[in-house]
Amino acid sequence: MTDVLDRSDRHVDDLDDGPVATLPLSLSARTGRWRTSARLARREMRRRPWRTALSMLLIAVPVAAMVVADVAYRSDRLGPDLDFTFGAADARLYVGSDIADQRAAIEAQFPDGTDWTWSPYAYVPLRSTANPDELVDATVVTRDMDEPLNAGTVRDLSGRYPATPSEAVLDRELADDFGVGIGDELTFVRPAQTFTVVGLADIGGDTGYPAVLAPGFDLTVLRPTVINYEVLVTHPSLAAEAAAISGGAPIPPVEPFPQIEVRYDDPLLGDNGVSAIGFELRGGYAPEPEPGVLFLGWLFGVLLMGVLGLVVAAAFAVSGRRQLVTIGQLSATGADPVLLRRFLALQGTWTGVAGAAVGVAGGLGIARAFAEPIRNNGRIDWSPTDWLIIAATAVVVATVAAIVPTRSMAGMSVLSALGGRRPVRPVPRRQLPLGIALVTGGLVVIFLATVSASNSTDTGGDFVVPGIAAALAGMAVIAGVCCLCPLLVDQIARAGAGRRGVHMLAARSLGRHRARAAALLAAIVAVGAVGTAAAAAGEQAIRDDRAIEADLVRWTPDVVLLRATTVDQTSGFAGLADPETVAPGLRDDVESIVGSVRWASASTVGTDLRMSDVYVADDALLELMGLTPTQRSNVAELDSFVLVPDTTANSWSSYNAGLGPNITVPEPDEIVIPGLAFNYFTTFVSPAYIASAGLERQAPVLFGRSDHALTRSEADAVWVLGAYDREAQVFAGLGLPDAYLEVYADCQCGSVDWSTWVRLGTLGGTLLLMTLIITLGMALWAAEGRDERDTLVAIGASPSVLARIAGTKAWALAFVGMLAAVPLGFGTLRLAVAAARQPATFPWVFVVVAIVGLPLVIGAGAWASSAIGQRARRVTASSVAVD
Repeated sequence: MTDVLDRSDRHVDDLDDGPVATLPLSLSARTGRWRTSARLARREMRRRPWRTALSMLLIAVPVAAMVVADVAYRSDRLGPDLDFTFGAADARLYVGSDIADQRAAIEAQFPDGTDWTWSPYAYVPLRSTANPDELVDATVVTRDMDEPLNAGTVRDLSGRYPATPSEAVLDRELADDFGVGIGDELTFVRPAQTFTVVGLADIGGDTGYPAVLAPGFDLTVLRPTVINYEVLVTHPSLAAEAAAISGGAPIPPVEPFPQIEVRYDDPLLGDNGVSAIGFELRGGYAPEPEPGVLFLGWLFGVLLMGVLGLVVAAAFAVSGRRQLVTIGQLSATGADPVLLRRFLALQGTWTGVAGAAVGVAGGLGIARAFAEPIRNNGRIDWSPTDWLIIAATAVVVATVAAIVPTRSMAGMSVLSALGGRRPVRPVPRRQLPLGIALVTGGLVVIFLATVSASNSTDTGGDFVVPGIAAALAGMAVIAGVCCLCPLLVDQIARAGAGRRGVHMLAARSLGRHRARAAALLAAIVAVGAVGTAAAAAGEQAIRDDRAIEADLVRWTPDVVLLRATTVDQTSGFAGLADPETVAPGLRDDVESIVGSVRWASASTVGTDLRMSDVYVADDALLELMGLTPTQRSNVAELDSFVLVPDTTANSWSSYNAGLGPNITVPEPDEIVIPGLAFNYFTTFVSPAYIASAGLERQAPVLFGRSDHALTRSEADAVWVLGAYDREAQVFAGLGLPDAYLEVYADCQCGSVDWSTWVRLGTLGGTLLLMTLIITLGMALWAAEGRDERDTLVAIGASPSVLARIAGTKAWALAFVGMLAAVPLGFGTLRLAVAAARQPATFPWVFVVVAIVGLPLVIGAGAWASSAIGQRARRVTASSVAVD
């Protein structure tokens, strides 16, 4: 009997023997082994479609984000399309209405042989007769496209250019606003003129708003102050200089055009001098994306994919049982460890290739869908080289994520592999000091890198090297977390060993499958740390914003301001106008929105500051502000005073404007009256002082107080009334002053505080990612760990016990993971902001919810999903053997 046992043991040892030494493999044999590994890896991916799909998604998301960021950054760095900007010219000038009458003086500064084209344009609010109630902001461009210098200043033309004064080309956006297309008639209310749309295009130049190219547009109906000029210039000297700059030469002083200048004379101000005109040379545009910034973006993208790579690694780790059986079968048929390692690594490679392809395609689709906000100067910069680098990075991350948790499988004995069990050995002693050293060293480097980057920013230096150091240090911290997580799982198993029932079984399961549990735990710690850092940064932003809000002295939310500002057509300076004259019936419009309003006129006198107001302290105004009769009587005795809420309040002017005579008023006394409705820090003078000084009252500002605090919709509706007379600002001959109307209500009401969205977004994002990690891990664990489930069913465990074990394991991983993530995430952020000499706020709300609430939610979800799964596919002792 002993001899039989001995022979049996020897037989086991024979099965566990390593591969027999052979002669060196030929090139064809080595190539065939790679093909075999790749074929096995593809088969394994198809056998586990859910794991493959989720792993692909986790790779695709950061890849898509990096592609969109790359396209947006490169596009933002694009210089203008030079033909679109300069046409066939070599330079352009910015000439406004104030100096357009000096055309001869401007052209005289250029040498003989200079060619010019002057094209007037103006920003105009237009109404069409088809929809006269809708005011559309547009730019009217009168560019003559038969002029050679204008060639190229219109892009993507469908149709043709205007050939007669009654024809026009529209930007496609403007055509949509007016509801017209090629061949349609477009009739404007003002000027009363009809155009035939003969083309749709992208109209370049300094248009600002969507443009209409209409050389026959009647500009005489516009106020001269709203007309500007596109001035394109060409000359052989300019052409040679632009070509030299475009070829890489430094940008020299423009010779023989050192500076284009004109004299100005302001009789109102008694000022005169020389004004420079904006001058742009065609060769002065050659911006390129900064390689250092692109590299930093790639590096931090790698860091992001490294964090999510932990989730991918967890997916491969928890699916190890069936892979062990496959490995045992391959080993039993003579496969060597090299082939097995390639087989395991190539699973990640194929997953990475698929995920990168999906991510690049998705990122390009997103960039194309949001082309309008991304494009700069009408173009988007697509760089296939960058996409290849991003995709290659994703493939490397996925390969490493697959090989790291499964690298030890290739060396396992045949019988252990066939049994689907990996021996649980003690955690190597070196992992504790190694993990601590990596985490601590990484945090120190992040601190030093932030100090260096902060100093570089202050001194205008380079921040690329500190950024590289910080990203690499972040990777070291992640590696340290991976080293420490098996130790944490061991501690969970030890803590549960002394318990009874479900807690003991859950802890025992985590300990027996330490590799799976540690991979999930590392992913949870990484995601939780990022969430904690984001929550802390959000809390600090909320605190900073509230500090700013607390320093502001606001009006009460029942106050409405009406003010009109006229513009002198000669000088361009603004002065106050009577709002009742500029916009008759405006008070009635306000009251139709908010209801009954008490009004008071705030009469002004001019000051030597020109852009400030001094108000007359009329009794009706002071009463509307909230002063008591005693307070009004006391301040009426002062020549000049300022009302403030307290002695420590920061000065905040509620409004400005008002041009009047050059006068001065006495230095105001500061009167502290808390709780006023409006007009803090505004200088008041008494009516008696006005009379004694012989001053005249200027145009009034109207203040009103509603009988209730305005709602958000009411405040927005009041604000819209500020567009009451935009056409009067542009069109001449309307019988109204050239005035800007301000209708204002300081509503602190009615919308969800953005800080609430910050907190909910951080918690929601962290919960979503953690739930994804736990769901992925526990689902694969349940599918791959049937031996453990079958054993429990065989000894009589009920479905509720199995569900409670799943929930307890999920809760334990989430709870321990967040306990480790909070100090790691906040500590990292705290070090970084301390190095940058910035504050950081501990996110108490997030931490409490994350440590207490999130594990409970995740545990309950795991319990519910396990219970539902068992109902959908009930497991009994009789079905265990064939399951």
